[in-house]
Amino acid sequence: MTSLPISLPPGFISVVKERDAVKVGDIIAQKKAKSEASVNISELLGLSPKNTGKFLCKNPGDTVRPGDILAKKGRMLGFSEDEVVSQIMGTVSRFDREKGVLYVMLTTDVVDTNEPILSPVDGSIELCNNDKIVIKSEKDVYLGKNGVGQVGEGEIKVLEETFKTDKPTEDDLHIFVSKLTAEYIGKIVIAKYANKDLLMKAAAMGVVGVISQDINDSDLEYFESRHMMLPVVIIDEPLFDKLKKWNEKKIFLQGTLKTILLLHA
Repeated sequence: MTSLPISLPPGFISVVKERDAVKVGDIIAQKKAKSEASVNISELLGLSPKNTGKFLCKNPGDTVRPGDILAKKGRMLGFSEDEVVSQIMGTVSRFDREKGVLYVMLTTDVVDTNEPILSPVDGSIELCNNDKIVIKSEKDVYLGKNGVGQVGEGEIKVLEETFKTDKPTEDDLHIFVSKLTAEYIGKIVIAKYANKDLLMKAAAMGVVGVISQDINDSDLEYFESRHMMLPVVIIDEPLFDKLKKWNEKKIFLQGTLKTILLLHA
């Protein structure tokens, strides 16, 4: 059994609990988002927007609780007053003077369903807290640092580098890309360095996937912007050294989930 730790970025909350069974693609965490409520003070008090500000009882940064008076306007001769009473709890975030609208950031967190974290593997939840989720799986699975693209399955084939320095020049990378020949078609290429030219060539010629230790963010963003299906996973140096020893072993690669599964020993 392999224990796969998945760190939760700041602002994310777990939606699973310990001993839950999960499958690939299940949502395991979602981003918290603060919801903002608007109160149209101008409309509620029958004021023009430009005159509303002087009747406010709460200002940006003030805490608001149910029952608090947000704004108050005295009637003729001062015998009675019109009030806007809060029904919500939060903090005043801003006041739009053009519209006469007060905005309150709600205290209660809501879930942003547009940015979930998905399970990269079948298994069960071994640990779940505010910092990370650990999934226990029967698969020999590893998690990369970043990834794009869909899925691919095939044998690893190492693209060996012979650079004279630790950081290759553009000319070095140009020569390196030229080494990506027909023998890599249908394979998952593992290359220490990669750039957008290598990724685009790999996608065009029928490479199944790319694993690399070093790809510039701008190159990866460019490749992703082209809506390519080719899975690309970026890994750290210890995992890169480990995977190089898997040359010719069959693996399953999941780009957006940043996951690498060894399919046989």
